[in-house]
Amino acid sequence: MPMCGKIVVLAATAFLFAGIGCAQDSPSLGDVARQQRTQKESAASKDAQAPRVITNEEIPEHPSPEPATAAPRGEHGAMHRPR
Repeated sequence: MPMCGKIVVLAATAFLFAGIGCAQDSPSLGDVARQQRTQKESAASKDAQAPRVITNEEIPEHPSPEPATAAPRGEHGAMHRPR
């Protein structure tokens, strides 16, 4: 085999091993799917536990006053005392 052919085979082998080595660095599709599912579930549980925030827009500015209940009074507007 001529010297040029050996160099081509050697270069092709080097590129093949380099490609295999790079492919091993990335996680598998199953691992990525499990990670995404875990993140989605944790975000959903976080939203379920979040307390409700009440803003000023939800609070009425002038609440309607409740009618005052008057105590029974005797003559001339004095309060009646039990005997």
